[in-house]
Amino acid sequence: MKNNNPKKGFTLIELLVVIAIISVLSGVVMQSLSSTRAKSRDAVRLQNIESIAKGFQVATTGANGGQFPSSSGYKCLGVTVSTCWAVGYGFDPTVNSVLSSGLSGAIPRDPLFTVAQDGGAYVYNSNDSGGAYLFWRMESTSCGRGIGTLGVPTGSTCKLYLGPPTTP
Repeated sequence: MKNNNPKKGFTLIELLVVIAIISVLSGVVMQSLSSTRAKSRDAVRLQNIESIAKGFQVATTGANGGQFPSSSGYKCLGVTVSTCWAVGYGFDPTVNSVLSSGLSGAIPRDPLFTVAQDGGAYVYNSNDSGGAYLFWRMESTSCGRGIGTLGVPTGSTCKLYLGPPTTP
């Protein structure tokens, strides 16, 4: 007896194989997108650090003999809250005012700005190793500019020397 109605379509095994292949490919694509986003945020951070450094340079040129504002400890930049980072670094209106006077716009914020998270804001300190420094957190293990100060599971904490602080 001849079968006049041959089965058309895919078997269950064939469909499962195709679904598995698509799942693996989508996982690879999602991982590469995540990595690309992190690299993009790090590029923005480096651009922001460059802007902040230039802002301080412009603000201090001709004022205080080119020395940077003095701070007592680590101070958050571009935020108006009392603390930033999980360790509770403070806010200093004088430091932020000096920086604002050297920038043509607002003080840049970290792309993943979160007040209570380490690396959630850029930080200034003029009492670190005899000079004024900027601190920030990168998602990669390279600082790109400045030097790495602390390797962390999520990347690197970096610092950049700006110049001598104002002597009190």
